[in-house]
Amino acid sequence: MELGTIELNRNVQNYFADVEQAAFTPANVVPGIGFSPDRLLQDRFFSYGDTQRYRLDINYHQIPVNVPRAPIANTFHSHGAMRTDSNLGGRVNYEPNRYGEFAQDANASEPPLAASMVHRFNHREDDDYYSQPATFFPCSMMRSANVCSAMSRGISSACRRISLRVRWNTSAVSIRLTRRASSMRLRSSARRSMRKIPKRSDLD
Repeated sequence: MELGTIELNRNVQNYFADVEQAAFTPANVVPGIGFSPDRLLQDRFFSYGDTQRYRLDINYHQIPVNVPRAPIANTFHSHGAMRTDSNLGGRVNYEPNRYGEFAQDANASEPPLAASMVHRFNHREDDDYYSQPATFFPCSMMRSANVCSAMSRGISSACRRISLRVRWNTSAVSIRLTRRASSMRLRSSARRSMRKIPKRSDLD
């Protein structure tokens, strides 16, 4: 299948800018192209990119010679040294999120390999995010105390929206966890906000 033509029509004018700072990795592909299960290739997906990050810093893709011609609509990458753009502005850089940003497109999923049963594991096939932490939370009293202490410190300065979500998630793991955190040394306003377990409708 013919994809296009690479035309070399000029010599390098600035060796450092056009050659030394050029970064390549086989992980950079356009949608619709899949990867073979070759072990060496699979390893290079990680090692090549890590090499460029070590050599040129985390935002090497913003160096002019590495900037794609087509604008990138969605990327989780943000922050880091030498950032030169708007850094996503006020947008979040994670998914799922309550803003509907960066929703996954099933049409861009890579199909299972015909030669094997290898395919992408969907870790969101169910909504059970709480049974495992609920099982392990009571196992160590010292670890449980550390979790409660860290959560208490964090939520003491959080806004009400974040406080509600923290209480909702922790109560799904253990009501005891939520109430134990609220009993620790917090500001009075935070202690009051931690006492009541929110309803699911309160999070919207």
